[in-house]
Amino acid sequence: MRNKQLIALSLGVALFGYLIYETGPASLAANLELIGPKLVFILALERIVDLFNTVGWWFTFAPNLRRGTLGTLYLVRLAGTALNEMVPAASMGGEPAKVMLLQPYLPATAATASVLTALVSFTFAKAIFIAAGMLITWHRLRLPYGLSTALLAGFMITLLGLIVFLVLQLRGFAGATLRFGRRIGLPESWMAEIDGASSTVDEHVADFYRSRPGDLARSIAAHLFAFSFGVLQVSLVLGWLSLPNDWQTSLAIEAFSGLVGFVIFVVPGSIGVQEASKVLIFTALGLSASDGMVVGLAFRLNETVSSAIGLAIFAMLQRRALPRLE
Repeated sequence: MRNKQLIALSLGVALFGYLIYETGPASLAANLELIGPKLVFILALERIVDLFNTVGWWFTFAPNLRRGTLGTLYLVRLAGTALNEMVPAASMGGEPAKVMLLQPYLPATAATASVLTALVSFTFAKAIFIAAGMLITWHRLRLPYGLSTALLAGFMITLLGLIVFLVLQLRGFAGATLRFGRRIGLPESWMAEIDGASSTVDEHVADFYRSRPGDLARSIAAHLFAFSFGVLQVSLVLGWLSLPNDWQTSLAIEAFSGLVGFVIFVVPGSIGVQEASKVLIFTALGLSASDGMVVGLAFRLNETVSSAIGLAIFAMLQRRALPRLE
């Protein structure tokens, strides 16, 4: 599995380099100067995106565990997201780490269940956003039939996988999750603790889906608010580059980029994939491919800075969690 992830990462890096070469480094640098220090506004909006996504995660916890935990969850989510972006583990490396980092603050079983249910909530929200965005803007896109068909098929297959994941959770998925944790090298002391309480994890999961549908709906809504701020980020960057930035154009770019990332999720950090999706959607909208690459690089810089912040937070929080793992 790790070799496949490294191969995917290598292909993504190669694609990234090819796109920069084709666009021209000098042209990219000149266009990025138009954004310049304004990128700080995108970074500030990203923290709002993180806040809404954290609220979505927060709702997956039982009400008695929520009080006073939102700030901690916010920091832990930043750390976990950074690991997802930086570690070649198919966007899953940060999820077990979130549980580890929460050990000083919340019961491990509740944290494990919340990570499982939050993953479903977030992905369903993303699927809803992509589907709505594409339905609204698809008439404006000029995409090859084969590519459209492949993306639609990939979207449906990935969504089916999510539904299977949900069904497995309802039937008792903690054991499989623990096996995954061991495969990626989580500390055995922590794994043993969770293993002894796997039935409790399953109870937390079942309680969320069967007894708290309102919290599930609120969690999905919070994530949808986060995606809406992503559309605002795109609109701002387009405006700074003197490109059309009406809401449908911005929605089409954000939703299509999400669709490509949703289907091709095995490349860590979506390196190369994110930039290629921007080039594709810009071309489909009748805009310049080079402008698409500039926007892709602007968001890559945003993610790089965000990952650096998250890794620094991870180092800070890890020192608090490690004593519980000895």
